[in-house]
Amino acid sequence: MKIIALDTETTQTIVKGLDIPFIGTSTNVKLENTLYDFNKKSDFEKFKKICESVNYEKIFHNVSYDKYTLKNIGINLVKPYHDTMAMASLVNENYERKGLKLLANVYLNEACLESDILRRYKNTNNIEDFIHIPKNILYPYALKDTEYTLKLYFLFKSIINRKFKDLYEFEIELVNPIVSMQLDGFRINKKLAVEYYSKLYNLAKSSYYAMDKILSDNNIELYDKFLPDAYGQVREILKQLGYELDSTRKEILEDMAKDVKFINNLLVYRLARKMNKPYVIYLLNKLDKNDNVHFTYYQSGAKTGRFTASLIQAIPKREIKSFSKLGIDFSLSLRNLFVPPKDFFIVSIDYDQIEMRIFAYYSKCKTIIDICKNKGDIHLMMAYEVYGKAKVDSDLNYYRDKIKTINFGIIYGMSTAKLAVNLRVSQQEAYDILQDMYYNKFPIRDFLRDSKNQLYRDKLIKIEFNSSLMKFYREYRVPERLAYKAVNIKVQGTAAYIMKYGMLRAYNYVLNNKLSKYIKLICTIHDELVWYIHKNYIHESDILVKIMEDNESLSVPITATKKISDISWGDCK
Repeated sequence: MKIIALDTETTQTIVKGLDIPFIGTSTNVKLENTLYDFNKKSDFEKFKKICESVNYEKIFHNVSYDKYTLKNIGINLVKPYHDTMAMASLVNENYERKGLKLLANVYLNEACLESDILRRYKNTNNIEDFIHIPKNILYPYALKDTEYTLKLYFLFKSIINRKFKDLYEFEIELVNPIVSMQLDGFRINKKLAVEYYSKLYNLAKSSYYAMDKILSDNNIELYDKFLPDAYGQVREILKQLGYELDSTRKEILEDMAKDVKFINNLLVYRLARKMNKPYVIYLLNKLDKNDNVHFTYYQSGAKTGRFTASLIQAIPKREIKSFSKLGIDFSLSLRNLFVPPKDFFIVSIDYDQIEMRIFAYYSKCKTIIDICKNKGDIHLMMAYEVYGKAKVDSDLNYYRDKIKTINFGIIYGMSTAKLAVNLRVSQQEAYDILQDMYYNKFPIRDFLRDSKNQLYRDKLIKIEFNSSLMKFYREYRVPERLAYKAVNIKVQGTAAYIMKYGMLRAYNYVLNNKLSKYIKLICTIHDELVWYIHKNYIHESDILVKIMEDNESLSVPITATKKISDISWGDCK
């Protein structure tokens, strides 16, 4: 079978809201490079023939993205294909970015000068879209990409086959559901988005003018134009207004906002801009002709193997009510912008407190395991164990939040000093709560110590499962200085693959039962899968929940809960 590395360069200027490839490149095993201009029919057909042939072993860097964009121009990429980004993540997860040029520099000792030339040109000429870059700069850059990809493939191949063959093959099976999410996109309520934009724009504008007037009325002179996001300048203004602050942290300013008009307007301005530019404006700019936004998903974006995605993972889950604290009668829920098509429901299926269930499994603490096996709020049940039911019920939210803070503090490897800050108590009190109360009820100190010792001994954190629902082996190379994260890596790594296996099982169920027209996987975010389900097939949502759950792989049940709405994602209940 022929082996060939392929890549494309894309633009969003041809079709609004869609990434469209306009050139392609290839490198064969003789390191012969070819460039394909998709405006030329002959070049397009040559590239298409390779992609749609089962006789080529096709190597990409981030194959799910390329498969998605190629579908946008009528090319159906078929197996066999490989992904050097997924390979790199399994070989060594410790690179925050897994960009091709970085990996080529690290693993192949390539200088990647063509990348520096392109980057300088983009910065100098303020160009974002690759289609506007001259051919004499773009083509050398593009041709090197497939050369690097091919070399990385052969470098990683033996390691993958020797240690991570099953897991890598599983990651390749995830390509189709990822492509499906990217192709369908998430429908946006454009009218509401425009209303949000207008309101936020006007709030930022009016608050800026109000601050500018305060500066004028108080004869405050600045060496430069007033910039509300320039923290040093704001501190100098406040000093001239009679408020000398060591810090302009949000919490400090919020305490003063009620009495100081300049600070009140400053916080309104910053909040309006924070909600508008990275969220509302981004979504409006990315809309396709059907008002869908197509997010890019990275199946190994996080070190642990968890999915990451452009913007969608940063959308706040709860309604933003902060404006009311500043005297503005306005709130917004960004999730309300995401809506289902006609005759469809949005169905959100979220794993139930998955991190605590995994923590219970690894800790082998019988008390926590028993709590996880009973239906109910794990943090609340643990609060009852520590403080007693009567005391907790007297101020339920306070004691539940206290135990939740401790639980996640332990999982994330938080120091006693940091835990004290989060609990708002002294370090001694935080230490006493842990030693005298928490650990007495939940004897997990040996587990925490052994997890760190395993890392010191093996220089690795190992995760392995061998059930009918989840079968894989994975290593994480954690530096000794980060040994305090040993438990967190086990928990997050396991959560990543519970989600991935659950997603693939559910996606395959839809596919195998020919339900793709009526049930569409729309996005994955943290421990949640979001679906569009036709009103006549809404009963299938209960089946999807059961498929995503896992009562076999761990000593505690991994359960999920659905929420539905025919209005918006934010309305799901």
